[in-house]
Amino acid sequence: LPHNIGNTVKICAIVDSEYEKGAKASVDKVVTKEMLGKLEAKEVSKLAKEFDIFIAQSSLMGQTATALGRILGPLGKMPTPKTGGVLLPGSDIKNSVDKFRRDMRIRNRNEAIIKVSFGKESFDDKMLAENASAVYESISHILPNGEMNIKDVIIKFTMSKPVKIGKGGGEDAEKKRG
Repeated sequence: LPHNIGNTVKICAIVDSEYEKGAKASVDKVVTKEMLGKLEAKEVSKLAKEFDIFIAQSSLMGQTATALGRILGPLGKMPTPKTGGVLLPGSDIKNSVDKFRRDMRIRNRNEAIIKVSFGKESFDDKMLAENASAVYESISHILPNGEMNIKDVIIKFTMSKPVKIGKGGGEDAEKKRG
């Protein structure tokens, strides 16, 4: 998001001595190569509950998968190169951490609706509009048919009635498909 809404994510880095110093300055917890081999299932479960995002050094991904995969995998917290959670040799850990702190993660499993918080009461209209636009653009780029998959966009403030924004793909999309 262009403007941070204050949601802080807790990040755990799994690194060896090469990245350890930089990681300690950037992330909330560092798990070293030596600690990784000694973790028990209860400790891994505690880590999974405590931290939102895990990043790992590429050379440690095999060990990470062995030690943490059974618990982090089903929770969707396993580091992946697709999201930038795997640090390639020579990459800067601070850049990866900053990216995760700015990004918004949206997951949808059972509903055909996406609910997102993109601002605060203290934001001015321009900041709200920029954040809303960023969310809309990123969602529409991910969907298979882009904007054709979006029926309505509705904004609701905490203590207000929902307000429909724009035309949406609703009836026009149905006519074009049918």
